[in-house]
Amino acid sequence: MTRTILLFLLCTLSVYSQAQNYLYIDTRRYVSTSDWNCTIKNGFPEFGNASLSVAKNGSGGYFVVSVDTNHPLKGSVIIYLENGGVIKCLDTQIKDQHDGISTGIYNLTASEINQLKNSRISSVRVSCLMYSSSIHSFTIYNYYHFHSYLGDDFDVSNHTEEDVLKLFSY
Repeated sequence: MTRTILLFLLCTLSVYSQAQNYLYIDTRRYVSTSDWNCTIKNGFPEFGNASLSVAKNGSGGYFVVSVDTNHPLKGSVIIYLENGGVIKCLDTQIKDQHDGISTGIYNLTASEINQLKNSRISSVRVSCLMYSSSIHSFTIYNYYHFHSYLGDDFDVSNHTEEDVLKLFSY
């Protein structure tokens, strides 16, 4: 009986640890990192939080930006790394707006993936189309502001370099 319970727990844990995140584009599925919850500090009041992720596409990948807003994302994005590196991601023109969230998908080359493996994302510069005629740029910071039930406030940084390294090690 004890062996059966132990075997069941071991199988459950191994299945749980193999859980994977995916990015879906039309009918295609790409393995991805989990979403990194991030903060927008200089956006308009109608911008909420943001999330970022990376998906594997052959030797390169996709950089996915999702923002709590009804305004469509527009143009390229610039990723600033903690080591001082800068990556300009070209717009794939793959966009979506659903339930008040605007999402954009951007191409990453193998060289850019290597940069992401070696340095944590510091921030991302994004633009969106506001009120059908003006472009507004804002910054997404790689941390999530956490407020505990004890009243403590602190920022939780995402370990993006570890997640990207793990994703592209398969």
